[in-house]
Amino acid sequence: LGLTVEDVLGTGDFSGGQEAQITLQLSQVIELGGKRAARTEVASQARGVNKSEYELKRVEILGDVAQRFIQVVANQEALALALTNRQLAADALRTVQERVTAGKGSALEESKAQVALARGELLVEGAQHELNAARKKLAASWRSTRPVFEKAEAELFAYTAIPPFENFARLISTRPEIARWVSEKKLREAEVKLADARRIPNLTVGGGIRRLEGPGDEAFVFGVSMPLQLFDRNQGGRAEARALLGRTEAEQKAAEVRLGTVLLGLYEEMVHDAHIMEGVQKEILPKAENALAISREGFAQGRLSYLEVLDAQRTIFDVKQEYIQAATSYHQFLVELERLIGQPIEDSEPRQ
Repeated sequence: LGLTVEDVLGTGDFSGGQEAQITLQLSQVIELGGKRAARTEVASQARGVNKSEYELKRVEILGDVAQRFIQVVANQEALALALTNRQLAADALRTVQERVTAGKGSALEESKAQVALARGELLVEGAQHELNAARKKLAASWRSTRPVFEKAEAELFAYTAIPPFENFARLISTRPEIARWVSEKKLREAEVKLADARRIPNLTVGGGIRRLEGPGDEAFVFGVSMPLQLFDRNQGGRAEARALLGRTEAEQKAAEVRLGTVLLGLYEEMVHDAHIMEGVQKEILPKAENALAISREGFAQGRLSYLEVLDAQRTIFDVKQEYIQAATSYHQFLVELERLIGQPIEDSEPRQ
């Protein structure tokens, strides 16, 4: 809508408004070159980028919560191990004291047993502290100031047969982060089309009514206009749009290479932890438990010293601690790997 007043405040007959021409006009820009469709496509692809970024953030948050959950389960197992270790130390001290009373043991053995029990108490206290911190951190995921759950239920020592790495490598292109770059690339392509469309000038058409104050008459006016873009055909905008598209394509390729490298590292670490879990579960742990049982029985019968019992207890404690660490690391790497490929591993049933 436009209002134009002409031929006023001049000289002579035009000194006042007696010869004024007043025009009221409506104009409409007619976009040429598909600009409207190009802008719509840019907006649509921008929404696609937002959706990809949302999905990326959603998967990231799920991964973080899963990692915190795994840590709680691991700390629960560590506390249970510390409690068992303390109980073993208490049982050993009681046996040593009985031997000392019967004149079969030494004060040195009793002192060592007391030290072992004191260490066991400290380990329990430390494990309890770590568990409380992990529980609070997990509860903070849903904005809770304190955990309201009693226990996190999960099979920490269950593991899944790991498929070949090639199965995961093929899924990189569907990764949420790569999908985000695909959406970004589509957006840049739409911006290139819009920049090309803007090199074509728009057409403006209009019409209205004009009042001529001199004769006191009215008349209709019509107009058509188009800018002559002789020197500015949006060369800069087109070059910028193509440069951004090229950069996005390069960044997508770099992201694929980077994710492939990270994926391979996670895969190798997960396979390594699964191997450790299998070895501890099938060979090392049964032998360590058997050695502890033999040493305790031999000590009770007076055939073995308390030092041998203490060594067996430390060995089984170290083995189980390594077992917990390997299982925790395995599941954490599994979560990271599933976060990278954007889907869970479901190639086989869990084994225990």
